[in-house]
Order: sequence, then structure tokens, then C-alpha cells
Amino acid sequence: QEGPWEGSSPESSNDTVPPSLLQGPAHGARTMIDGEPSQASVGSALHATGACRPCAWFYKPAGCANGSECRHCHSCPEGAIRERRKTKVAQLKKQVSQEQELSMEHSLWAVQQHQEAMIF
Repeated sequence: QEGPWEGSSPESSNDTVPPSLLQGPAHGARTMIDGEPSQASVGSALHATGACRPCAWFYKPAGCANGSECRHCHSCPEGAIRERRKTKVAQLKKQVSQEQELSMEHSLWAVQQHQEAMIF
């Protein structure tokens, strides 16, 4: 099975990442970009779209052991996982609150309908 780029190997499990992203600093090495550590990783391919998944190990003292082969994004800023988690929890809480409000309104409506049926 050939990937969309010349020279892609059939063993490659992610043919949507250009070979240029697969080549990068040595395993576990970091470079500095705008004062922040950076390393191209397979998972960084979707960073510009916001659909990437930040690497939990990249900013740890030992760094990411998977290096440029990591399936998570090394381009996300430090703290991105925490921020995304906070956003997700806030959205879920808001959704649950809205569902509870609708459920309460429906329950009140049903009680009212039942009471009206008993009167007439």
C-alpha cells in the first residue's frame, strides 16, 4: 500500500503526515522557538487546525521518550492539556445544567397537564 508521498513505506501507520514532519531533531531532543521548547512530532501535523492532542510528557523534565515519532502534539504550549480539560468540563457542566433545566420544565409541564386533566 503506497501513501500519498513518494517513498512512504507500507509499514507507515499514518500516511496523512508528510515525511518532512517525520524527520526532525534526534530522539528526545528539543529545539527552542520563540523561547519555547519545540520538536516536530507526527502528532503535531494537526496543530494548525486545533485537532491535535497535546503531549503530556513533552514539557516534563525527562521529555517525551517517543521524540519525533510521538503521536501527540509537541507544538502545543505548556498547560494546553489543563486548559482543554477545563474548557471541556465547563462545557459538560453547562450542557448538564441545560438538560436539567429542560427536564425540570418538562416535569412541571407534565404536572400541570395532569392537574388540568383532574379539574376538567
